[in-house]
Amino acid sequence: MSAQATVQPINDPVCAYITERIDALNGIKSQREIAAEAGLPRPNVVSMIKKGDMKLPLERVPAFARAINADPAYLFRLVMEQYWPGGADVVSEIFGTVTSRNEAAILNKIRQVSRGTDPALTPALEKALEEAFGSP
Repeated sequence: MSAQATVQPINDPVCAYITERIDALNGIKSQREIAAEAGLPRPNVVSMIKKGDMKLPLERVPAFARAINADPAYLFRLVMEQYWPGGADVVSEIFGTVTSRNEAAILNKIRQVSRGTDPALTPALEKALEEAFGSP
């Protein structure tokens, strides 16, 4: 699937996340280097993706994620929603919940501290998670 020219709102989750990740690399890696690592044809393509003038091609997600030090599963989920709103639900229904590395680490910690007992999501645990991560 190739990129489509579109104008996304500035608050588009893909644009915001990519901008955040690239800003974190300021002084470490240039957009030219990011474009080269991601296999994009020109450095200005990175700017176009950040602004929402162009969608990140799905086939470039893994390389782009590596180039910006992002989790590929998380970036793919965001990009997938941009291309196909509601599509993440279909993917989840077929393949199950796709977890990022960070989510998997949290799940592994839960398994470790619960000694693999498969704890239920009790109201107390739900409250503790909301306090830890902020209420939805």
